[in-house]
Amino acid sequence: MDRTRSRPSLMARIIETQRRASYASRDMHQTRRRDISFSERYRGTEYETPTPVLVADEPLMSRGRSFVLVLGAAALTVSGAVLVAAPS
Repeated sequence: MDRTRSRPSLMARIIETQRRASYASRDMHQTRRRDISFSERYRGTEYETPTPVLVADEPLMSRGRSFVLVLGAAALTVSGAVLVAAPS
């Protein structure tokens, strides 16, 4: 009769049970199956709807150029309004 190991206390057993339950719930959330959308399900098959490929990595006009154009249009509008309002 080898009784070198003592039985764990009630509190130790409760803590161990809670720890195992938390691992089980964490594992359950991680292994849950992810819902696949229809587009992912049929990607690469003959039933995939073709989508046009648009590659627009760069903007059509830079921010500096558009700022200069807007500033020029505003200046022309203000100068035109001043000319129209000026007494002849």
